[in-house]
Amino acid sequence: MSKMSVIKGLIFLSFLGGITPLFAQTGWVGGKVFHDVNENCSLNPNEEGLPFRMVKISLPNGSNPQYTMTDSLGNYSFRIPMRMLHMITLLRDTNDYRHYYTQNKCVQNATFYVASDTAPKNFYHIPQTIFPNRKDLKVTTTAPYGWNALNSSIDRYTIHLKNLGSESVDSFSVKFEIPNGMQHFRSVPQPNRIIGNTLYWEITQPISVREERKIHIDVRIPSTVLQGSIVQFEAETQNFSDIFPSDNKSNVIQSVTNNISPTFKSVNPTYLTPSTGRITYFIRFQNKTGFTVSNVSVIDTLDTNLPLTDIRIGSSSHPFQFSVLGNVLRWDFSNIVLPDSSNDPTLSQGYLYFSAGVRQGISYGDSIENTAYVLFNGGVPNATNSVVVKMAANSTQSEATGNSEIMIYRNGLQLSIENHGIFSKEFQLLDISGKVLQNLQLTAGNSSNILLPSSNNLYLIRSLDGSFIQKIIINP
Repeated sequence: MSKMSVIKGLIFLSFLGGITPLFAQTGWVGGKVFHDVNENCSLNPNEEGLPFRMVKISLPNGSNPQYTMTDSLGNYSFRIPMRMLHMITLLRDTNDYRHYYTQNKCVQNATFYVASDTAPKNFYHIPQTIFPNRKDLKVTTTAPYGWNALNSSIDRYTIHLKNLGSESVDSFSVKFEIPNGMQHFRSVPQPNRIIGNTLYWEITQPISVREERKIHIDVRIPSTVLQGSIVQFEAETQNFSDIFPSDNKSNVIQSVTNNISPTFKSVNPTYLTPSTGRITYFIRFQNKTGFTVSNVSVIDTLDTNLPLTDIRIGSSSHPFQFSVLGNVLRWDFSNIVLPDSSNDPTLSQGYLYFSAGVRQGISYGDSIENTAYVLFNGGVPNATNSVVVKMAANSTQSEATGNSEIMIYRNGLQLSIENHGIFSKEFQLLDISGKVLQNLQLTAGNSSNILLPSSNNLYLIRSLDGSFIQKIIINP
């Protein structure tokens, strides 16, 4: 038999019974951090979980701690030894969610029994009372190509309005300033007024708690804007009383570069280990011909290290016909109807995924190189960038985690984050206290490396849009 007590936000797990070897007796303990709306200290069906809350479990003296963060639904879990006193502590909120102004008013008791690791998970919920009348809105501005603005193109910028407070917010203004020399093309929704290169929106529809509202602005960057110029886009709220006003303004500072190629390719993973069985390729194309394109063909010649007998076709933006000739793969997108990027930056794009098995016996130092070609209306082939997958040393252990769009590969203290989606994403690396160690923005199909500060620690990587969160545990 075991007993749990909750006193001022701390849960004490007491394990009673005979002597049993600890290494053979472990179980799952978890639950939900939730908004206790009626303050009855119990989770009711209509009470929602609180996401991205840091939870700690340890021995009463603070030793042997474990950390985790609640998911998007407020759930958390730990695996712990039986018949030992453990303490679960709800730490302060992290990053955006530090402003959820909550406290635990409950003192409650519950009895439970933690069985072996084959037993069902035991759930213990942490009630939180949210203080009312806390208005807190965070403004973030994102760009499609990270820190680069592309001349001779139309780039889409996004204003993110995230309600981090404890009540809905409305009746305020949003201002967005476009740098001189650039032109507003269109916005969704349309601004209420435009003065020069400054756009204004009146927000009258309430933004509910934890809701994120987005405003999209397409900006034309003329060829007259010189390569290497530094430009700044800035968004801010106005006429709004905010309890935490320092995050009511956000800007993006970019360097103007020449327009990117209409084709792009990436590969996942970028390093192989002896246990790697498959690699996945992503090819993106965009119509920059100046006219509407009706047919697109993608041609990819495979390396001999990839067996043709194990090719798997993945998702794509549009229907296609697929054919193979020798070691050449071909996708034909007939009647695709892609507008030119200057008319529609989003609908002018397409993509495809495919994966291939890796033959056994690849030696350390070997590599697999691949380049694809894209033809618009049967014209001159446009080469993608070349991607290379290298074989790591046999002693290297690489770990991979993530979902279908975001993958993280770890090799020691080196992390590689790869964005296999079709949209740019912003990420943050956090330590166990919730401190932001690094900000990172990845465009679609791109990857970037992060060097962790130290071993023997826990880190969290999450996307700012809340669609991805991953715990990274580093042991010495």
